[in-house]
Amino acid sequence: MKRKLSMILKLLLPALLLLCTTIVLVLVALHAMYDEKREKLSALSATLQHRMETDPSISFASAIGNDELLYQRFQRLLDETFPKSNDLSGSLFVVGTNKIVAYAPIERNPRTLPYTVETALPREFYKLVDTHQPQYYFTTSKIQDVRVYNYAVPLFKGDNVYAVLNVNQSTENIDAQTTVIWVSGLAVCLISLTAWLGLGIRNSRRERHLQREQDNLINWLKTYDGDSLSVETLDSQFDLLKDLPQAFQNAVDLIRFYRHQQRQALDQMPVGLVTLDETGRVVYVNPYFSSLFGYGTEEMRSWTPEFGRSKYRMLDSSQPLREMSTGRRVENRIGLITNSAGEEVPVSVTLRELPKVQDEPTGWLVICYDLSQEFALDRLTQQTQVLLQSVALNVLLLDANLQIEHMSPALCKLVGRRELDLIGQRLPDVTLLQFEEGDHTLIQAVEHVLTRGYREHLPQKLASVLGREYVLEFDLFPILNPLTQEADGCMIFVKDITLYQEWELLSRRVDAHSNYVQMAATIAHEVRNPMTSVRGFLQLLAKDLQGGEHQMYLDVMQAEIDRMNAILTEYLSMARPAQSLEWEGIHLAELVRETFLVLKGEANYRGVELGLKLTEGFRLEGNPRELKQVVINLVRNAFDAIEQPDGRIEIRLNEGVLEIADNGCGMSPAQIERIFEPFFTTKATGTGLGLPVCHKIVESHNGTLEVTSEPGVGTVFTIRF
Repeated sequence: MKRKLSMILKLLLPALLLLCTTIVLVLVALHAMYDEKREKLSALSATLQHRMETDPSISFASAIGNDELLYQRFQRLLDETFPKSNDLSGSLFVVGTNKIVAYAPIERNPRTLPYTVETALPREFYKLVDTHQPQYYFTTSKIQDVRVYNYAVPLFKGDNVYAVLNVNQSTENIDAQTTVIWVSGLAVCLISLTAWLGLGIRNSRRERHLQREQDNLINWLKTYDGDSLSVETLDSQFDLLKDLPQAFQNAVDLIRFYRHQQRQALDQMPVGLVTLDETGRVVYVNPYFSSLFGYGTEEMRSWTPEFGRSKYRMLDSSQPLREMSTGRRVENRIGLITNSAGEEVPVSVTLRELPKVQDEPTGWLVICYDLSQEFALDRLTQQTQVLLQSVALNVLLLDANLQIEHMSPALCKLVGRRELDLIGQRLPDVTLLQFEEGDHTLIQAVEHVLTRGYREHLPQKLASVLGREYVLEFDLFPILNPLTQEADGCMIFVKDITLYQEWELLSRRVDAHSNYVQMAATIAHEVRNPMTSVRGFLQLLAKDLQGGEHQMYLDVMQAEIDRMNAILTEYLSMARPAQSLEWEGIHLAELVRETFLVLKGEANYRGVELGLKLTEGFRLEGNPRELKQVVINLVRNAFDAIEQPDGRIEIRLNEGVLEIADNGCGMSPAQIERIFEPFFTTKATGTGLGLPVCHKIVESHNGTLEVTSEPGVGTVFTIRF
């Protein structure tokens, strides 16, 4: 079918081209004829225009204003120009009067001159009056009822168009010439087409005969398996072989030899090779492909193209055979082929189109490279890279020339350098760690590792990095070449033990501090017992001593003992560890509301407005007694900070955020920095332990206590749970 279509196209395309060429030439001839007519009318109009503008009699009649004489002179001039035997005619139209005042040849005009034009004028007329440019157009003559060509030019009186001179030519003669041109062109085209089709049909018959013989020969060669061949067995009707039987025998032997050589080469290739025919069916499978995927040649030959496509999938979801059929190249596409065990094997697929026969596709060669080892190595490389990037270790990789190949993020952070700036540079040429002057122990250790291929360890060394002293330990490991088993690289682990030493010292200090705190708490507890006895005896003495100076002394002693007891109580609260066993579920809004009611009376007594804004629903685990103590301490501190009569304190709870705000005297930044230090106070009678106790209680409940203050404006304490 394709061959017939190609043959038809070979005949029709030149015929269509010849026909189109003839039409174009006819149109060019017609266009040239129309241009000739137009130039003729234009030249005649220009001549008449010049004569009318230069004729003395016309100028005289125009000067004296005698229109009748002027029209007679125009008519005489037109009669001289347009004889009766000519197919041309002319007329003069006066714009102001809308009349035809002259017409020649006069025999073609049955109307009496001058006469008024009653029909609508063509739009070209108005364009001429506006632009003062000549116009060329077609109209239908009302006098002769024929189609005419018109060429109109303006006549001026001053700067205005006075009259329009029309030169006309009927289309009868032009139509006859047009018909002659078309008939001549079509006759030449018909004769040429007849000759071309006859020659094409003759060649087509000959080509079909030769093509049939060639197809028979090619089909036989495709099925030839290399066995011995006798020329006598060939069909005697092969026109191509009548004179060359021995040459054909030699050609067959040569084909047999090269096919055998090609098959041997394909069978020994260390890549998977599959050949497909033009429909997508398997024709050949080499042994490497069979061993790789477990499919035999006969098994794959029985597959339909649809079943074969189900055995593979490309990672980019493309269809290689479909792309090859559209002319696109398929190079090194990554895909997965399912082997006989049902496992997907990663491969790189490349397709090549087999040589065409008579411009017809014969199939494709599929080249498959096994990427299993490459994928495994790439995955191992990625895992190693992720491991080196993610572990918080100071790692440095060097090659055999001491050039830096990798630096872990932790080491880059330690030395304050970027890995990209150091890759490829030699370790002796860059300053990462500054040791004591003349200390080249690290470089020497790296050289020993590369030379001997054994691990090296450098104990604690003092190094300076960015102006800070560090205590570092180094472990150096060789990277062995798998072929030569010689070290061609070195991995260095840098261990920063500075923090370990600082943490050890800090731990000892914390232990000592804890012991001191515990001892102080024990002393405070023991001091409270005799103080209780002393206060009891002072109360007994106070009953016996009523009034007088001794009574005043007893009151001062009791007040000071109460103050000492309060200090010891707050200190013990701060030193006591959090007892999570006493925790329970707390509805924070209810706790704040109860505390608000306790403080409301004191606020009224002090003359301070105490406000409350709550949102319900937030709950937490904790000690309600301690949390109430925090709120009471913060509100009472706010009471003490308010000195003006219009003082206001507002307690706000929004979800897990509790704020206590006042408009008191406020605090300076220096005071804010120290408010959570034990025994720091700004009140004359304060102990300096209230806010540290509050801070400790909030932290034990997994919260934070923050403060913002401005002198003269007020203070806001914020608790976030």
